[in-house]
Amino acid sequence: MTDDQRRPPIRVMLVDDDPVARTGRRFMLGAAGGLEVTAEVSDGDEMVGAIQARRPDVVVLDVRMARVGGIEAIAAIKARPEARRC
Repeated sequence: MTDDQRRPPIRVMLVDDDPVARTGRRFMLGAAGGLEVTAEVSDGDEMVGAIQARRPDVVVLDVRMARVGGIEAIAAIKARPEARRC
């Protein structure tokens, strides 16, 4: 078994208010290998709660979204003391 086969996949969360964009990104990431999309949310507000629940390794985040954009969501995550343990 190679090292790549023993490593768990990198857990990815997709955050975008456009479901077509999320689907396209999920497809591309799935084809890359070694990555697993573990959560998809449609705005930054949902992302804050989902990060705590899912604990992704990587977040692919749209900066401009209708309700709460990516920049605001990053600020909200950084303001939480428990974010350092995510």
